[in-house]
Amino acid sequence: MKNTDAPLWKQMFSPTSSKPELTEIRHRLSTDENLSYLLQAFLHSEWLVYQTKVRTELNPELRQEYLHYAHALAEITGKLFRDDEPQKTTETPFSV
Repeated sequence: MKNTDAPLWKQMFSPTSSKPELTEIRHRLSTDENLSYLLQAFLHSEWLVYQTKVRTELNPELRQEYLHYAHALAEITGKLFRDDEPQKTTETPFSV
């Protein structure tokens, strides 16, 4: 069931799944090349800014916060733009 009636910030804290919304956003990004490019460019530039802050910040606590933020941006970007193919693994199947 979609959670689109609530404001976006409330949807972020919802315990329900966001898969339908994510699927819709991915579809829109795959069909609108301009929107996709702009969003990727924005997320990439933000990621670069925080990666630079990580390298130059002397305060360890702030450096850690910047690193977490950069990782969060990368995770969000991956969720939006990666294909839904299952990740391949090098592990061998275990049989009993």
